Amino acid sequence: MQGSDTAQTNTRSRSLPLSEESGLLARFANPVSLVLLITIFALALRFVDLGARVAHQDEARVAYWIARYAETGVWYYRPIVHGPFLVHVNSILFSIFGANDFSMRLVVALLGGLLPLSALLFRERLRPSETVALAALFALNPILLYYSRFMRNDVPLAAVMVFALGFFVRFSDTRKLRYLFLGVASFALGFTMKENALLYVACWVGAGVLLYDHRLFLRRVGNEGIAGAIPPRIRNRIRANDDQSLALSILLGLAVALLAIIEFFVIIIFFYAPRSQGQSGPGLWKAFSNPGMFPDVIGSATVGTWNEFMSWTGHTDHPYLPFFTDFLRTLEVGALALCVLAVAGFLIDRYSGDRPNDVVSFGFYWGIASLLGYPIVMDIKAAWALVHVVVPLAFPAAVALALVFRWGRDGYERRDDVSAVAAVILLLLVSAQVGTAVYDTTYQNDQNPDNQLVQYAQSSSTDAKPSSPTCSESRRRTKERTCCSTEANCTPATNPPTTSRPSGTAAMAGLPVSPWRGTSRPLTRT
Repeated sequence: MQGSDTAQTNTRSRSLPLSEESGLLARFANPVSLVLLITIFALALRFVDLGARVAHQDEARVAYWIARYAETGVWYYRPIVHGPFLVHVNSILFSIFGANDFSMRLVVALLGGLLPLSALLFRERLRPSETVALAALFALNPILLYYSRFMRNDVPLAAVMVFALGFFVRFSDTRKLRYLFLGVASFALGFTMKENALLYVACWVGAGVLLYDHRLFLRRVGNEGIAGAIPPRIRNRIRANDDQSLALSILLGLAVALLAIIEFFVIIIFFYAPRSQGQSGPGLWKAFSNPGMFPDVIGSATVGTWNEFMSWTGHTDHPYLPFFTDFLRTLEVGALALCVLAVAGFLIDRYSGDRPNDVVSFGFYWGIASLLGYPIVMDIKAAWALVHVVVPLAFPAAVALALVFRWGRDGYERRDDVSAVAAVILLLLVSAQVGTAVYDTTYQNDQNPDNQLVQYAQSSSTDAKPSSPTCSESRRRTKERTCCSTEANCTPATNPPTTSRPSGTAAMAGLPVSPWRGTSRPLTRT
């Protein structure tokens, strides 16, 4: 029923000799090669005209604060700006390339474009066709594509968390420590990007509990009880080792765990440690010349960061259903095919074969938990939250998409033209829905307020970009002019600004952004 990824006897006529055709098919069917090609295509989709769209208000204000940090060297964690990853990385890019719409989105586009590569980390748990399908879904989903071209932390967070999960799975499959430490590094980077990394942990724990229930249920027939949920490899190792060997294994495991914890906190401290160049107070780089400052730096980066986050209260006291229905409308526009495939893939995987695939079930539970949970924690209606729903649902969706492909291929091999044509029609329908949505939402109407993926703070004007840097350069020199959306609109300022904007921010210089939403507080730490 599910088809096979193994070679089939070809009963069709060949235009090439058997050996040559087999070599071509083998190279073409190699999932590694196909995933690499898909990744290159994904990067191209994300980088073409990357700086064309006018900056969203959220992009503009954060880019301005990053440019301030690049100029002053002063940074402290503020939850409203989310994690420091983009701040530190983009400050370097702004210093090299200047602050503009392309450079501020470059890292997001790069990480979003590399996401399809993560499919290879699951290739021991998925069929080759499912691995390729997963990469394709990561590359082409309209929501992931749109917000891979948007300077926010959502796509980078989703990408590094999927890589982290993949590295942990590879560690489980191979027992090679490099995958464990790569997974910890990716996991830690997720916590430097956005606070909802905590929600990933919650979803993973919930999905893990359900997988544990799977094991208990499947082992029930063998009367193995709770022990049946422990992987056989671990049970056999415990039984085979004597007390001394077991104690040594436990000590080695504790040592590895300690190294992983140290790695995690080194990354967290590096990103969250305050930078206070030219100011009093603890700062990461100042601590290297004054080691006595390190305890304050570490405390500020860990306990201080946690206290700041817990003291920040978002506006989440809203009705649930309006946010949930808005999520469903966004999924209808940006992930309809993926959601249908996800449900089908989960059911196919669950009720066929010897047992459900852990990765597929895990992804489905994770995705459903995110779909139901994010309307609670969101303070505004925004399509970028659906990034965290689409990514996990791509795992079961890949199962269904690959199954349709195998049906068509097997039908062709068996001369079952009905099955082959039906599969082709289904694939064309999926491709048409995805392709149309991609073109409409990401390229044709990426600023249109009627676009469901466009958040309401996005300018719909195509004239909001400065036509040249002349005005901005002049304003920085004289501090007596303000740069508006175009050169022609530059007028003398009635009240000269008290503080000049940093260099390299021509695209943001005329935007009336304040550091706190709905306030006019100065750019100081709060």
